[in-house]
Amino acid sequence: MGEKVNISKSQTNRYPLSSRVELLVKIINRYDTYIVSTNAKASLIIAWNGVVIGAIVLKYCEILSQFPCTGTLSTIIPILLVLCGIFALLSTGMIFGVVFPFLSPSHDGKASLIFFGSVAKMKPEEYLNAMYSLSIYDLIVDLAGQASILAFALELKMKRLQISIWAIYAELTLIAIMLILYLLN
Repeated sequence: MGEKVNISKSQTNRYPLSSRVELLVKIINRYDTYIVSTNAKASLIIAWNGVVIGAIVLKYCEILSQFPCTGTLSTIIPILLVLCGIFALLSTGMIFGVVFPFLSPSHDGKASLIFFGSVAKMKPEEYLNAMYSLSIYDLIVDLAGQASILAFALELKMKRLQISIWAIYAELTLIAIMLILYLLN
C-alpha cells in the first residue's frame, strides 16, 4: 500500500463512465449514512443536555441544599452549576447546527438534477426532459458536485458535533467535581 503506483492518464480514461457513476453514487450514499449517524448522535446529545438543563433549572435550590451553606462550597457549587448549564447550552447550540439542514444545490449555483431543492423547482415534464437530455458526462459532473457539497456539509456537521461533545465532557467534569465535593461532605 505504501508504494506509489504510476498510472498514465490514458489508463485512467479507460475506466468506464458507468462505473464512475456507480462509484459516485456509492460515495454519496456513504456520506448520507454519515449524515444520518450525526443526526442520531445529535438526538442523544439534545436529550442529555435537556436533562442537564432541566435538572439545573428545576432542581437548582434542591441541589444547593445538599451542600453546607457556609464556607467556600456555598460559592463554588452555584458557580459549578452555572458553568455546567453554560456548557449544556453551548453543546445544544452547536448540535442544532448539526441537525439544521444544509441546503446548497452546488458550489457554482447551477441547478442540479440530483439536489431535491433544484428538482422541486421544476415541473414534472421539465425534470423528465432534463433527465432524458442529460449526457453521462453531465451526470458525472452533477454527481461529483453533489458529492463535494455533501462532503463539505458533513465536515461542518462533524466539527460541530465534536465541539458539542467536548462541551459535554466539560459538563461531566463539573458534575464529577460536584459529586466528589458532595461525597467529601
